[in-house]
Amino acid sequence: MANKELSRAASQITLLASLITSSVDVINAEYGAAGLPAPSLDASSPVESDIVDFESSRKISRANKIIEAACAQLCASVSRPEYTVLVKTLGFEESACLRVASTAGIAGLLLGKPEGVHITELSASSGINADKLGRVLRLLATRHVFQEVSPNVFANNKLSLTLATSEATNDIIKLSTRETFTSATYLSDFLQGTDSTSEIKSPFHIAYGAPMMDYHNTPEGKKTVAGFMKGVAGWGEVARKSELIRAFPWAKHFSGERTTTVCDIGGGDGHIMLMLLRAYASYPFRVIVQDRPAFLDLGRQLWGRDYPEGIQEKRVDFVPLDFFTEAPVEGCEIYYKAKIRHCLHNWPDDECIIILKNIAKVMKAENILLVHETVLRHAASSLTVAGDDVAPAPLLPNFGAACYRDYAGDINMLNLLDAKDRTLEEFISLGSKSGFAFERIWDAEDTSLVEFKLA
Repeated sequence: MANKELSRAASQITLLASLITSSVDVINAEYGAAGLPAPSLDASSPVESDIVDFESSRKISRANKIIEAACAQLCASVSRPEYTVLVKTLGFEESACLRVASTAGIAGLLLGKPEGVHITELSASSGINADKLGRVLRLLATRHVFQEVSPNVFANNKLSLTLATSEATNDIIKLSTRETFTSATYLSDFLQGTDSTSEIKSPFHIAYGAPMMDYHNTPEGKKTVAGFMKGVAGWGEVARKSELIRAFPWAKHFSGERTTTVCDIGGGDGHIMLMLLRAYASYPFRVIVQDRPAFLDLGRQLWGRDYPEGIQEKRVDFVPLDFFTEAPVEGCEIYYKAKIRHCLHNWPDDECIIILKNIAKVMKAENILLVHETVLRHAASSLTVAGDDVAPAPLLPNFGAACYRDYAGDINMLNLLDAKDRTLEEFISLGSKSGFAFERIWDAEDTSLVEFKLA
């Protein structure tokens, strides 16, 4: 029996190593075919290396997920368990150091200097004590953010360059290392010390003395709400919102003889529909953006600035909507539900059902509803449906560490609002209770499109 267990363990780590090797081969092949150098951490200036071809991009994305998942699972398999748990416990230190580097603009100070900059010069430019800043950057370099090219001399690499070139990345860091970071420290207190009758609504409530929505209306909260919203938008930017355009067969739905109408319910300023209309400008379709009047005013400004022809050609309408009390515009072929690609995860099930039932009121049998959200998979084998992707064995079926962002985002919702992201089974259940039948799921990188029709 012992020999069988030893053989199975050896087989698992061999399989994990094999998955890593074969996935690396896929990446090398795809980059080579595109005439691009293989990915490397060694970069002192921004390098645009995105693969434009959709199928190639998908192959690379899946290979990346397998590598990330397999490396983490291999390390967890061979390392001392106490050591691994200790490293995970100390993960907050890396987050704190990232905030230091981001707010101090260290990566920007290193732009165009592949030879690196001594810590004393970085200290003088940033106003942070040289010894303390050096220790922060050394921890980050040890985690492959920045590189220490010689003792106390630091330079950018592929990861740290994003701090200098991506505003969205910095916005996410500032959001995640302030409100969500602080709230998370009270998660255990909240879960162990509250019940459904408690006046405490979330870990955020414990940390800041009020529920998040109320806090952001206080004088103190108003000072940070703009940064908070930038962080939320930044998350969507980094999650590759453009994948929406490629994930769903829009052309198939837009190729009919008559004009197709897409209704974006809770669409904010309509930036998703703007992106869609631009991508399929030659097809006969139009969009309706529905939300509260204040958001629609922002939308008119956005479209007037970035895509005025959409307004001039009357291919977009802005129609006020309270999706809790009103039904959307009737007569559309596609109803799209996503506010900054996430809306239902802000609300408990009962309120989600109200929103979905209002949509069902105006739909016909041939219409479709697309819910654009993060869809969580179980770490054990579960429901398998059309369009869903399951990781190869012996990886966790949900791709394990490669999808950590999704599960961290779910806990963020718990920390901030006592809300949640959902599994596919939970979305199907919400749809069923609201008069919808599940059709299939479309993978859009960090998010998914869950397709429904009327039951």
